[in-house]
Amino acid sequence: MTALLYVDGEVTSAKSTGPMIIAHVCNEVGVWVGEDAKAIASRWPQVRSAYYRWYRNRIRNDFTAGAVQFVEHFQRHRNHKTRIANMIAQPDHRRSVRFRSFEKCLLHVSRKAKKMEATVHMPKIGPDQTESWFELEAIILRMLCSSQINVFVYIPKSQQKKKWFNDEKTSPPLPMDHSSL
Repeated sequence: MTALLYVDGEVTSAKSTGPMIIAHVCNEVGVWVGEDAKAIASRWPQVRSAYYRWYRNRIRNDFTAGAVQFVEHFQRHRNHKTRIANMIAQPDHRRSVRFRSFEKCLLHVSRKAKKMEATVHMPKIGPDQTESWFELEAIILRMLCSSQINVFVYIPKSQQKKKWFNDEKTSPPLPMDHSSL
């Protein structure tokens, strides 16, 4: 059964009994900003360093909208690999996520997750990065869940108090079962 599940907390606290990919959105201008990026850099400093190297050498590599950089982290105590996916899907840190770039990134993540037999964990992309979570959620469902990949979306406490759907009376979505996709 494939699912899209919402989890309270930071994506850096993601746990899995097997391999996992932690995917987050980065921008095209080489600036490491945002709550999620800072939390990831705090837990795995090599991920931010890899992003900066990738950006500095962009003339000689694939650093462009829709590209993904996978940074490996081995968790010895769990005896499995975690990969952090730096997904280039935002033009800069002030503008919204580009849906087409996000979709291309998730295609790369989907292929890697299938190969690794991994779950995918990602932060809920905040309102300062996109106007419509519904559109991003639809892309996640289409690109990952329909490929039989379990996805966990983390909502940090700082976002839990914000409005979810432009309606303060609406509560956050419940876990969803997408096994019929």
